[in-house]
Amino acid sequence: MKIQFEHPEEVEIEQVLALAQSGHIKTSPHVGNLDQGCNPHYLALALAGVQLELVDTISSNDRNGRPANIVKAGEETVLECGLSNKMKKRTHPCVVNVGNTELSLTDFHTQPLVSAGIDFELSSRFPSRVHPDLPEALVVAMSRLTPEQGLRVARSGMVSQDPKDRIKPSIEAISALGVYGSSVFIDDQLSGIILPVQAIMAAEVVEQAIRGSDRTFHIGGSDMVVYTRDPKLADSVQSICILAMEVLGLKNSLASFRFSVINKNGGIRGLDDESKKLSSEIGFDNFSQHDLV
Repeated sequence: MKIQFEHPEEVEIEQVLALAQSGHIKTSPHVGNLDQGCNPHYLALALAGVQLELVDTISSNDRNGRPANIVKAGEETVLECGLSNKMKKRTHPCVVNVGNTELSLTDFHTQPLVSAGIDFELSSRFPSRVHPDLPEALVVAMSRLTPEQGLRVARSGMVSQDPKDRIKPSIEAISALGVYGSSVFIDDQLSGIILPVQAIMAAEVVEQAIRGSDRTFHIGGSDMVVYTRDPKLADSVQSICILAMEVLGLKNSLASFRFSVINKNGGIRGLDDESKKLSSEIGFDNFSQHDLV
């Protein structure tokens, strides 16, 4: 199966809506604020039916979603979470409580999405939803393809930033550590090997291949548009996907697969109008999911 990354210059909002209904399109903001100021259009896309794949393997001081803050009524304020800036760099938002509540930062930011009926899932849970053994199969694939690759490891939601603390993919590592967010080997889902972006992208291809589809669409920010043009990344995603499906014993009858990356920032004609309409309904420009409830 040859995977080809495509970058349509522009699509119509009507095309996006049709793809959302068929379940062939998603977008992946980081856990935190889906605000118009820093993360424009994500909320408009979500309300239009595009599934959110919320990246939750981030730090609590992540600069994109800013999970340790809240954007509400157009203003951004710091949440009380009891962590120093140093600890925020190492701690995933899923283990940091907001004030005296029992809500983690992840829960705090996703509860409004649940209340609004918005379709989302966490990136760490996504591969096991596609296939219960896919997370481990992805690591097995990497162990054969890039055995020297260093992978981050979470321990109860804490992640070292030191490259020396990374581990090489192997069967032994899977047995000892599990895979973060989904492993059947480890009781603590907040511990384990963290899948890199190329493995998550391979999981997207596997998801559509299982459905019998030879194409998927992903609405990404400017960074994703850039890194998916790298031939090395495309080769890596392709190799991981093919080998993971082989490990799982999944039949691969596709000769080719198209992975279309649509630029959220300027690549969807009519999206800006949808966001302006939502802004008008809410009553101010810098809205977030916290203004829906």
